[in-house]
Amino acid sequence: MDAFGLTEPDAGSDVAAMKSTAIRDGDSYILNGSKTWISLCDVADHFLMFAKTDSDVAHKGITAFIVERSYQGVETKAIKGKLGIRAGNTGEVFLTDVRVPVANRLGEEGEGLKSRCQH
Repeated sequence: MDAFGLTEPDAGSDVAAMKSTAIRDGDSYILNGSKTWISLCDVADHFLMFAKTDSDVAHKGITAFIVERSYQGVETKAIKGKLGIRAGNTGEVFLTDVRVPVANRLGEEGEGLKSRCQH
């Protein structure tokens, strides 16, 4: 099962205000940050996570990564007692010094929000 991690506690879906970071370290990236209102976060095995690799260029510096639940530093917490949509399984994902291989980067750096179509 997979989950999609874009929204953040202080930014919501305003991707330019995203605070999660990914810093290149050799053959991997170190991810730090948190995501909230993530559907299926407490049962997913893989997460499509977005983080800034270049904070100076706002949304153009966002990169996408596949993060596995088994990686050290990945924690999840279900949100209980919601006012609405109680049947929906949502929660938070916390990334603390999570080492993600470069092979798990989707596209190039800064292409996290870019849609690709082939004709």
